[in-house]
Amino acid sequence: MNKRRVICLAALLCGLGLALGAVIVLAQGAPAVDWWVFGGGGGPASGGNVAVNDTVGQPVIGPSGAATTTLGAGYWYGAVIDDEVYCGLTPGTYAFHPTHTVTVSVSTVGTIDCLRVQRVEEDHPNRIGEAGGSGVGWGRYWVISATNSTGGAASGYSATLVLPRDGAADPKVCRYAGGAGWDCVRDGFDGSSVWRAGITFFSDWAVGNPEREVYLPLVLRE
Repeated sequence: MNKRRVICLAALLCGLGLALGAVIVLAQGAPAVDWWVFGGGGGPASGGNVAVNDTVGQPVIGPSGAATTTLGAGYWYGAVIDDEVYCGLTPGTYAFHPTHTVTVSVSTVGTIDCLRVQRVEEDHPNRIGEAGGSGVGWGRYWVISATNSTGGAASGYSATLVLPRDGAADPKVCRYAGGAGWDCVRDGFDGSSVWRAGITFFSDWAVGNPEREVYLPLVLRE
């Protein structure tokens, strides 16, 4: 009886040894990675005079849709594409962004410490008119802010803003003035840019050519 128990125990141990050996061989074989998509991570980060927007593993980006449903896929779609900050400003000219470059020439600094320009590749929430025609705020706009040394809104400054013309036939530099709508003016333009001088307040900006609306008085005759 004892001999049989010894033989059974030996067989069991042998079987376990073979199974363990098979596991070790599989573990030491070629690595295998199942197919999957990793499209998350990243985000804005800043330090000193530099601000960076980054993302990790994003193979698909852009709009798609069917019937009444639309999807903007990707961290970069419909978001801030370029975000750049200059601090410690002195009178001078500052160029923002490697593409669709924006230039701000500051003649009077006032209380400005930092100047920030963000380019947004989507329609402005308060766009007007028609895209590609007599509209403002379609497809792209810029958020520009000037802050003082405590992070509050700067004042007492004067600047000239140069925006890319992007093929607009009759371009103007337009500032979104809240409830007053878009304020569109230009001091000049060339084949690639349009500019506006005497700026004393920054907010949302776009290039456009809004149609002027003319209101005629209504005269009632008896």
